[in-house]
Amino acid sequence: MFPLSLGLLDVLGQSLSSLWSQLSDSTYDVLDWAVNLLPGSPFTFLKNTDLTSGMDEMMHMVNYWVPFAQMVVVALTWLTAIVTWYMIQIIMRWIKAIE
Repeated sequence: MFPLSLGLLDVLGQSLSSLWSQLSDSTYDVLDWAVNLLPGSPFTFLKNTDLTSGMDEMMHMVNYWVPFAQMVVVALTWLTAIVTWYMIQIIMRWIKAIE
């Protein structure tokens, strides 16, 4: 009886493994299809318009005086610090370490 039980468990394990593999492959295919429906970039229509033809040179001049890249880095760092502070506060209140 013992070898029969192991054989049954082995067959059951293989069938569950096969089912899981098929399910994950199907899920991957559906998600891949959905992602392929999306465009490569939502801003591709702006690349070839007359509106943006002179904008590159103007943005280089503006970025010389107003460092947008550094401003974004500083803003994101500040936002991360604030969110971390509030999350720690919430956790400490949850464990009743502070009021």
